[in-house]
Amino acid sequence: MKEILISKEKDWASVIISLFIFRKNSVCLYDQKFRQIGNETPSRLDENVISGALTGVLKIISEITQSKKWLRKIDKEGNYLYFSYGKYHITTLIASLDLPILTKKLDAFSKDFGATYEKELKSFVGNVTPFDDTKYLVEKYFNQKYADLIGT
Repeated sequence: MKEILISKEKDWASVIISLFIFRKNSVCLYDQKFRQIGNETPSRLDENVISGALTGVLKIISEITQSKKWLRKIDKEGNYLYFSYGKYHITTLIASLDLPILTKKLDAFSKDFGATYEKELKSFVGNVTPFDDTKYLVEKYFNQKYADLIGT
């Protein structure tokens, strides 16, 4: 079983579908689509609607479970939503396989995002333009060719 998992993890980048970064109040700061889910028609939902829905789901699950711990993963019939939390933001990665390496990469990315944009996140009043350069962090953490350079 271990060899199969290691083999699957070698191609971790090919299973990533999309990434969302949003404020805890649900305003989407950045989103990136890596690929479509299956043969489905691309979603026409606004990224702020998606962020708002995810925020709602997270809050409802916390209320139902009466737990202060954050939800880390949702398994939805072969699609996996991973969550990582910063002081001012939540990061969600959607993938088609459940791979432990994705949790590690998302956590490292989220920590770097929080440090890089700490000033903008702390004083956020609605302008998402400063987060446009997040694409470089996304490339650093979620492009297979850079995986050896950062050790994740």
